[in-house]
Amino acid sequence: MSDQSIQDVTQRVYGTFEDGVTMILFVGKEKIGRLILTDHGKEIDLKEGYVYRENRFFRCEDDSSPVSQYVADCDLGWC
Repeated sequence: MSDQSIQDVTQRVYGTFEDGVTMILFVGKEKIGRLILTDHGKEIDLKEGYVYRENRFFRCEDDSSPVSQYVADCDLGWC
């Protein structure tokens, strides 16, 4: 079982051209990566937590919460 949620953010992604071949990609005001146009097609470089699959952008978030302690209530004498 995975503790990761995947959210499709394709509809919220937009870009602005930095130069003639590089587009900076955003979700809202957050910069998520860049798309580079080359002679061989496109290259997409996304920051950690984002993936591009089947012409769609996804945000992957870790839903697991960190374990704060291994045992609890040791003051009760059972551990």
